[in-house]
Amino acid sequence: MTWIQNCMTRICTKCYPLLITAIIAGAVVIIARVKCREWKLQSLASWISEHTLANIIFWVSCAISLFFVFALYLSGNDLNKLSSGKDGQSIITGSIAMLGIITAAGALVMKYQDEKRNKADEKRKNRDEQRGEFSAALERLSSESAMSRVAGVHTLVEVADKYEQYREETVRVLCAYLRSDHSKDDPVIESVILESLGSHCASDAEPDCQWSGCGLDLHGATILNPFIFTNCRFAAVNLDNVTFKQDIKFRNCEFESLELKNVDPHKDLLLSDLITKEPYAIQLAEETNTHRFQVVNCQSIWKINIFGTIEKIWLAGNCKIGNVSLWDESKIGSIYVTHTVRIDRFDTQHCTIEKINLQNKSEIKDLLLMDGSTITEIAFQNESQIKGKFTMVPSNKINIDKLTMRDNSKISELCIDDETNLEGVITASGEIGQLTTKGNCGIDCLRIPLKDAIKTFDLQGGHIKTCFKPKDLKINDPHKVVKEFVISPYQSSEPIIS
Repeated sequence: MTWIQNCMTRICTKCYPLLITAIIAGAVVIIARVKCREWKLQSLASWISEHTLANIIFWVSCAISLFFVFALYLSGNDLNKLSSGKDGQSIITGSIAMLGIITAAGALVMKYQDEKRNKADEKRKNRDEQRGEFSAALERLSSESAMSRVAGVHTLVEVADKYEQYREETVRVLCAYLRSDHSKDDPVIESVILESLGSHCASDAEPDCQWSGCGLDLHGATILNPFIFTNCRFAAVNLDNVTFKQDIKFRNCEFESLELKNVDPHKDLLLSDLITKEPYAIQLAEETNTHRFQVVNCQSIWKINIFGTIEKIWLAGNCKIGNVSLWDESKIGSIYVTHTVRIDRFDTQHCTIEKINLQNKSEIKDLLLMDGSTITEIAFQNESQIKGKFTMVPSNKINIDKLTMRDNSKISELCIDDETNLEGVITASGEIGQLTTKGNCGIDCLRIPLKDAIKTFDLQGGHIKTCFKPKDLKINDPHKVVKEFVISPYQSSEPIIS
């Protein structure tokens, strides 16, 4: 135990001067750095480091000074001991050792700083080279030559695949190009850009070529090529005020958010199996003139506003839609709501529609026809239903040629108000909970083949020209709304619905 104590005492005795030396050296370095900044001596330090002779003189002076400081400390402030035999030799050896430790530590620090500086220089060089490649691609993209611009797109894609930090910027540049003014060569370049975006944003793209975290900002653009994306993942996608000269189709795509306001499709518009984190709205431009508008298996649509001329509208599959509105002189061929679609509210205003077909267990909570709408036929079939009210409330006249119900379809309440004209209401294996007539409405033909096809009659006004009904069906008509009753048997040899 005594031996261990003696060893520890010797070690502490020997290391004490070294510890003091390290503390002094650290303090000197810190003070030097602070004072250099405070006294604005950076230029002097730089000048010394740049001139070899001055650098040598500086460090030799520092070493000699430190030697005498250490010697003074070890000799007990008596430098005369340096010339005294073994004690002087011991002091000189200790001073040199302490100076050597500081020199070695300084060398290590300088080596570390050099390595750090070299790595920073290499990193800067690589960054400059990468930026040079990116800039070269941008220069090609801005060329007047179509072939150079195509080459520029390919080069940008290669740079983004090679350097991940340029992927978002590359997508922004490509989108900016699509938003810019188009030349006669742009369809070719557009095709290359759209193909690159589609392949790199695909969910099954290679990890080294994966751009799925990027968004698309194409607001106000005119797209000349088919705009088709399948199995893609995007961040935010902005298609507000975009004109699509060809088909626009999204299939099995995921979005952080989706903007589709005032979209002008010139051909087919298809949204199928879309997943979005945020609910989105679809609004077609007033000048829309397209063949087909389809929404299939989309869950997060809170509103669809339809303008313009459309031959066919398909709302199909497992869709949940807040509100569907048809506005301002829209001309629609056929509207199909089918295969378990759920719509909270469906309304029309100043529209012309050939046919509305609700079928295959689809459901509309409230159907509202307003202000001068003209509809040739409305058909409910295959267990479809209006869960709330089917209301016709015009300030201008509404014309409906035929309303047909079949195959266990249901309307909770059918309300016909002022200036509505229905040429025919036919229920064949369909059910209306309540038929209400008000004001100056008119129904040319009400055909009720079964006793329970219409459960309640609330005939407050208007007129029904002819009502075909079973013999045992009693209709309370205090206001003489029905002008003529015709008794028809349950089993008719003539088809009720053509």
